[in-house]
Amino acid sequence: MSIKKQAIKKPQNNRQLKSSFYLLMQVERSYPRFTVTPKAEASILRGHPWIYDAEILTVEGTPENGNLVDILSKKGRYLGTGFLSEQSKIRVRLISRNANARFVVI
Repeated sequence: MSIKKQAIKKPQNNRQLKSSFYLLMQVERSYPRFTVTPKAEASILRGHPWIYDAEILTVEGTPENGNLVDILSKKGRYLGTGFLSEQSKIRVRLISRNANARFVVI
């Protein structure tokens, strides 16, 4: 694993403070990455936990049904991590918006 360092400007207000939480992904993960539409990005940032199949623009990696995937904006901003469901119109159900959360498979 490699560590990515990014410079962040000091948040000026509550909205920037809340959104700055999503910017840093310090540990590179091996989960497949799904890039979503701007509409999906806005929905996720408002707290919605679902990503529909029509909102996915690109897929990097080889996702497997039921496994974890990372969700990114068109600009590459980390938005969350969730479970993939290939049989549902709700393609990803987010479980975390913390860029540095670690998950253990039991």
